Amino acid sequence: ALRAAMPRGLQKEAARVCGKDVAEIFWDMQKFYDTISLVKLVQLALAAGFPPQILLQCALLYLGARVIKFDNCYSTPVWPTNSITAGCCFANMMARLILFETMRLMHIQHPQAAPRQYVDDLAQRCEGTREEILSTLSPAAAALAARLRGLGFKISAKTTVTATSRKLAEDIGERLIMAGVKAEVAS
Repeated sequence: ALRAAMPRGLQKEAARVCGKDVAEIFWDMQKFYDTISLVKLVQLALAAGFPPQILLQCALLYLGARVIKFDNCYSTPVWPTNSITAGCCFANMMARLILFETMRLMHIQHPQAAPRQYVDDLAQRCEGTREEILSTLSPAAAALAARLRGLGFKISAKTTVTATSRKLAEDIGERLIMAGVKAEVAS
């Protein structure tokens, strides 16, 4: 977390020194790994050129029976249709693959407010005047939310908006609500 936070803090301070406002949205998805569609993951991974042999091994692992053990008691096996195993050595790469096309399009369509991915968390940042931020970050956030929902992800109410002023963060939060996203506001 510190590795990701330090550069963001430096960027924010540099923008403030230059007289710019800064706003950030920290996206949180509910049960990210558990809601990854394996069908979509395989399609996107193959389209991105991921080695099919490794993908097959991962898919076999992800589709394996899941059993809960408590003391010497075992549950009935459950066969998942969605979900990747967070302990898989390729899990972080799979998280990046499932979001790769979304991230690519966001960087093309909304370069001033393109998100960054930190495995299963996304951070979206914009700097400029208050008006520039509201007119840039709000539509970019709505577009990102729509794409995330299209992939089957549920956006958590833990999603957080921060800005250089509480009023700016609240205004962004209100625009997120209009896009169907509930977010906490911090300043």
